[in-house]
Amino acid sequence: MTDDRLCRHCLLTIGPRAMRRTVNGENCAFCCYGCCIAFQVKSGKSEEWEAAWLLIRLGVGGFLSMNIMLFSLLLYTGAFTVSMRGCFLGFTSCSGSSRRQL
Repeated sequence: MTDDRLCRHCLLTIGPRAMRRTVNGENCAFCCYGCCIAFQVKSGKSEEWEAAWLLIRLGVGGFLSMNIMLFSLLLYTGAFTVSMRGCFLGFTSCSGSSRRQL
C-alpha cells in the first residue's frame, strides 16, 4: 500500500471521501476532519495551530453547555424528586392513574 492511501495522522486507510489539506506547505491527506484538526494542532505553524485549537475549544464549550442546559432542565422539571421517583420506575401510580406493573 502506498503512502498516499494512508491518513497522515492515524495511518488508517483513506476512504473515498478523503480530506486533502495543505499543512506547513505540504499536501496531506486525512481520513476524516478530526484527524485533520488533530494533525494541525500537533504540527501546524502558529496560525494553523491557533485556528484549530480555537475550533476545538469552541466545540468542547458547546458540548459542555448543552450538557449543563439538559441537566438544569431535568432539575427544573423535578425529575430527581423523591415523590416522582416511583412514577419514572413504574412502581406506583402517577397523578392518580392506575398503572400496571410488568
